Parts: sequence; C-alpha cells; structure tokens
Amino acid sequence: MFNYFEDYGYDSCTARGVCSISPRMASINEILLLYLKEFAYYSLKLSEFNINNQEVINLIINSLSAFVSNPELPDNIFAEIICTYTKELGKVKDIYIKACETRGLTPILIESKIDIDKNCNVIHSIRLGEQNFLEKSSSSNSHYVQELLFFTAKSLVVKLLELNSYGENSTDAVLSILNILNFLNKEDFAEEELKNLLLNSAEEEYSLIKKIAKQKASKYGTAQNVEVSLSTTPNKAILVDGTNINELGLILEATKDFPIDVYTHGELLSAHTLPKIREYSNLKGHYGHGCGNSILDFSTFPGAIFVGKHSINNIENLYKGRLFTSDIVVPSGVIKIENDDFKPLIESALNSRGFKRGKKEEPISVFADTIKLQEKLLSLNYDDYEAICLILPNNDSYETKNYFDKLLKLIPKDILVINFGIKYENNNIININSAYDLNTLFEVINILKTQINTEEKPIIAFVPRCDNHIINLILNLQLLGLKKVFMGKCPAKNLNPVVVKEFCRLFNVSAFSSVKEDYKIIIDLLSI
Repeated sequence: MFNYFEDYGYDSCTARGVCSISPRMASINEILLLYLKEFAYYSLKLSEFNINNQEVINLIINSLSAFVSNPELPDNIFAEIICTYTKELGKVKDIYIKACETRGLTPILIESKIDIDKNCNVIHSIRLGEQNFLEKSSSSNSHYVQELLFFTAKSLVVKLLELNSYGENSTDAVLSILNILNFLNKEDFAEEELKNLLLNSAEEEYSLIKKIAKQKASKYGTAQNVEVSLSTTPNKAILVDGTNINELGLILEATKDFPIDVYTHGELLSAHTLPKIREYSNLKGHYGHGCGNSILDFSTFPGAIFVGKHSINNIENLYKGRLFTSDIVVPSGVIKIENDDFKPLIESALNSRGFKRGKKEEPISVFADTIKLQEKLLSLNYDDYEAICLILPNNDSYETKNYFDKLLKLIPKDILVINFGIKYENNNIININSAYDLNTLFEVINILKTQINTEEKPIIAFVPRCDNHIINLILNLQLLGLKKVFMGKCPAKNLNPVVVKEFCRLFNVSAFSSVKEDYKIIIDLLSI
C-alpha cells in the first residue's frame, strides 16, 4: 500500500483489474448491442406510424443504464436478460409487421444475427459475442465506431434518467439515443455523417444538463458557495457515492432519526452547495480522495457504502456485506436497494465499527454561486491576456498533479488560467472548485464569450478525467467555441485506446502527451 501511494497517489486505475474490462464482459456487450440496435430500428419504424412502444423504449433505456459501468454479470442474470430480450424483440417485430400490413405496406426487416432458438443459452450467446467482436475488429470502420456510439448513448441515458428522477422527460433525448443505436445498423457511412450524429448527441446532452440544473435549483434551492468539511467525527457512518443528488436526499431523510452520520464521495461534493441538502444535520461532510480512488477510500471507510446508479465499478468483491446500490444490475458482492427501502443500508451502518475517534482536516471551498462567479469574471481586465486556459476537474492522482505542476510553470503570465481542479497559486490563475458540476463550467465559458472574441483570444481546455461523459463534454466544449481541447488518459474499462485515437483524429483533439509537447501545441496555436 505504501508503494501504491508513492507511485500513484491513490489512483484506483493503477490497481489490478479496476480499469479493465474482461473478455467475457466484452462479449456480453456485443450481444447487448446486437439486440439494442434492432430494438432501435423497429422503434423508429413504428414512430413513423405514430406508434409509441413504451415498453421497448424503457427496455432500451434501462439496458443502457445497467451497462454504464460494465458490471460483471453472473450467468443466471445474463441468461434472464437475453431471454427477455429475445421475447421482446419478437414482439416488436410482430407489431411492426402487422402495422405495415394494416397500411398495405411491405415491411422492411433488417438482417439479424440473433438465433432466437439458441439465444437463451449463455455459452452460445457469449460465443456469438466473441465472433461478432472479431468480425468488428477486422472492419476498418466498425472496430471503433460501435464502441464510440455505445459509449455516447450510455452517456445520454445517465443524464436522461437523472432528469427523469425529477419527474421530467425528454422525447428529444430518447430520439437521439434511438438514432445513435440505429446508426449501428449501417454498413457504410461517411465520416461526416458520424461526426454530425455525435455533435447532435452532445448538444442534446448539453440541453439535459441545463434542464437538470433548473430542476435541481427548483427542488433543493439555488446553489451557493460553501466550505465543505473533510473531517470525520466519532459515530456510525454511511458513505454515499455516485452522481444522483436525489438518492442522497432520500438517504439523508431515511437516516435523520438514527445515530448515523452521512458523508458524500466523488461527484456528490456538489450536493453540499444546495441549501435544502445542507438542512440535514446528519450530513457531516465529504470523504476520500476523489472519483478515481474508490479502492482506498472504500477500504478505509468504517461504515456502510451506498453507490448510486451508473457508478458501480468492478471492485464489488472487496466489500461484501458493506456495499449497496440501487442499480438495475447488481454485481456479485453487492446488496440491492429496492423501492427506496434503505433498511439494509442502515442496519449495516449500525453494525459497522464506525469512526472511533474521527479526524480533523482542513475544509474545502466549493464555488457554485453563478451571480458571484459572474461578478468575479467580469472584474478581470482581459486586455492583459492573450489566451485563456481552462483546467477541468480531475481525479487528484499523482500523475495528473505532477503533469499540471510542470505545465503551469511553463504557462506565461499573459495566459489566464481558470482552474477547476487541484488548487494552484499564481497571479494569472483563478481557482474555481466547481465540484464536478458541468453546468458551472459551461456558465464560465458563456460568461467569457461575452467579454472576449474567441478568435482573437482563444480558449484552450485540458480535460484530465475520463468519465462516462467525456466524449460529449469535449464535443460541447468545441461547440461552445473552444479552440483546442486536450484529452486525458482513459482506462480501457471506459474507452478502448483505439477508440480514443480515432475520436481525437475525427475532431482534432489532442491526447495528453508530455508537458513540453503539449505546451508547444499551445504556443504554436497562439502564433498562428
């Protein structure tokens, strides 16, 4: 553990298996896509007849949601899933064929690789997935296009379901997801067509982020600048990880009358900025080293751990009996929370060791008040700067910190640095800890665009953290007018290196390289 800290700064991606995807799971993903792209095709065909098959659409959304984190599936769950898919696919085909017959039309069916008679057999299905993967790998296009589109669709689904949790839906987002999956049925396409599809999906995710921010403010109050405690106190405890603030609110409500303290982890740092969340006295603070450090953070937390939807990683076997989730597919070693019944989570926390003495830490400031943010940015004299560099939130790993330590020593004083990650001190650096809140990032960019001409003073961004939304995030940065975007390293569990390489080529994105080489790209860009 000592060497692990010294070399990697608690970065879980360096731990064996955490950032990889097994060959079995890769085959299962292939099978999933075989079904989903057929479901999408027939759903879009039915929509042309104004027939809305909500059951199939829900199946598509829930399936993508369940596979966001690529969980390892036991054979019995996988068998149940593919049997359900097979049954539902037969139904939706029949509905489409009958709809065509009623209208005197000839149904246009697509060629299927799915053997209905054999596909409830797990071994047969995994072999089919392996075969499809090998065929895809031999194709000049599909070897990266399929994974890129699958990743993008899952990103949209996470945001759509978060919006759904506030009681609002988006038919445009659903249509975008169906179009992405249906695109996979094409054998030939132009790259420009693929790029337009990806840009449209990024725009749709931007719209979802704005809608979620509005709903969040309506339910929990307007976000404020706050100091968040990183200290722990002697008591029983629950750690809440994930992205969905509604789930945190439910847990706070369920535990408010118990002698249990609640701590947030990862992206839920932003929840502390919301007035109605802070009203809960049992919310004590934030725990851990960040989004990419679950192994160390979870193993040192002496209580029950709840991981929200879309956030489970393949670390579940390390915490048997202490790890809970509300996700649709529950991996081995994790206890499922259903119908917002948190009794098992509470019981586990009460039976755990808890914090015996607690520990005092310096609090962390989170910037979330958009009015004060605007005042701060409008007070700057932009004539003093030739360009603006944005450093987006990261996973606080040793490698990332070391990279920016060196880069910021090279950045000249006439480049304004707006830093959303680890705090750095310099006259040309403004630190805005947005706590992984993308809406705050987009607000900053939109404010900057009212003050500068982005052609004369380009905006450059470094995106060091590779999460479920990195593709749409980078595309939205480009759509907002950024001149250059640098993309950090992605674990294979998130994105295959080949996919990253092709994405960077398609959209002129630069992958993180050495500090000197990346700095040269910036200087060359400014000299044009």
